[in-house]
Amino acid sequence: MDAWTRRRFLSTSAVGMLGLAATSCSSSSPKTGQSAGTLTWWDNFNALQDLHAKTLQDFSAAPGGIPTKYTFYQLAKYGQALQLAKQSNQQPDVHTTANLATPLPVLIDGGWFQPLDLADEVLARFDEDDLVDGIHRFDGKLYSFPLFSNRWHNAALWFRTELLDKVGATPPKTFDEFRTVCGRARKAGDGVSGWVAGLNAKNPYFLVLNALAQAAGFQGSEGLDFRTGEIRYTDDAYLQVFELFDSLRKDKLMFAGATSSNAIQARGRWAANSGIFFFDGPYQVGSVKRDFPKALDGMGLAGLMSGDAAGSPQVYRPTAPGALYLAKSSTVAAAANKLLGSFTTPEYYAGLAAAMDQPPRDLTAVSRSEATHPLYKELCAQYAKHTFTAPSAVVGNPDVAKVNALMKAPAADLGDIFRGVMSGEITDYRAALAKLSGQSMADREKAIKAAAAKGAQVSADDWTFPNWKPGADYTAAMYEAR
Repeated sequence: MDAWTRRRFLSTSAVGMLGLAATSCSSSSPKTGQSAGTLTWWDNFNALQDLHAKTLQDFSAAPGGIPTKYTFYQLAKYGQALQLAKQSNQQPDVHTTANLATPLPVLIDGGWFQPLDLADEVLARFDEDDLVDGIHRFDGKLYSFPLFSNRWHNAALWFRTELLDKVGATPPKTFDEFRTVCGRARKAGDGVSGWVAGLNAKNPYFLVLNALAQAAGFQGSEGLDFRTGEIRYTDDAYLQVFELFDSLRKDKLMFAGATSSNAIQARGRWAANSGIFFFDGPYQVGSVKRDFPKALDGMGLAGLMSGDAAGSPQVYRPTAPGALYLAKSSTVAAAANKLLGSFTTPEYYAGLAAAMDQPPRDLTAVSRSEATHPLYKELCAQYAKHTFTAPSAVVGNPDVAKVNALMKAPAADLGDIFRGVMSGEITDYRAALAKLSGQSMADREKAIKAAAAKGAQVSADDWTFPNWKPGADYTAAMYEAR
């Protein structure tokens, strides 16, 4: 076969092989994922598989509905599967963008997505601050909308109640207490670790690290100091987090297979009592209930730890991003827009609360739900108390999106450095974090100049928020007042 045909064959075959790691269901029995008149849908929401499958099936069965094919992908496989699908002209009609590692404006310019055309009654369900230029809208056109609240994080500490009882401890509230309890792990039995984690390259553990750094006192997000605009992964709070986990590694209190495990594998080992503690976000309860139901009754929530006993841990999260996007190549766009509108209703938010994934945009649906596990309700109540809306450069100035599109991912990001430390490959994390900070600042400065040369109205001041205050939301009015 000629070179073009061979490339097409290989990429198409790769999509098929990756599909073996996915779960799919159809409202009918189409022979291919792109059958005429069939709406294809991919996402990576493990705990939402039943909800999304039922939502699509109900849409197909309703008057005016069309056949649908829903596929769930594990996060580790997802980005590659999407890339291969796009290359082989098999891009699903609706999908998420997890693990694509490409800024949304670049994807839009690259022909991935088309604007949404939602009904007026659907748009009326959103508050003014829910749909933001540079996050959901580009060039005045809406490409997505938030499904979830921004009041959550991945640094909640979960424990196995049986193991905690065996070592005679109570749920830790500080880093030092956590370290002490991990040190007692061997009392729970041979082979029991203090901390279980999935740290392979596809698992975004940097989300845990960033939230813990904030809980330890960092007044910013993802290395960015809100007040000064500097990127400072060398802040004492980040160093405290790295020191904590590096000490667990040195004392052999972390699960031995952490650096080669993904999140699902690690959660399974934790559910099987291989270790006392596990850091995870709101999807922990739903995922355990779905994948390891027998382990649900034996789990407990310690919540967000603080760096020291005097601390009051707080986390700052940006405006909730979009979740679902409509492929530019879709031939069923009208049906897709109608289907997406059903993901903004009270019924869908009630389904989100029952599924126990990321909290729904309407957080009141959680407290009202009779199908939601008490641990999930407790977690969301904690989120509401200590999680606040962070300032965002792109919300303050939509032209920042043009800078973001020009910025390159660092050769080694926070998660890569952490993985290297946990594997023993990186011995000087202070130097690695200093290098990341310097490279990130230089890359941002370079991208600002390049974007400005193309007409963008941007400067380094767009990343500074001198009127930011800890323990409070950064509101729309504060952008104008800074």
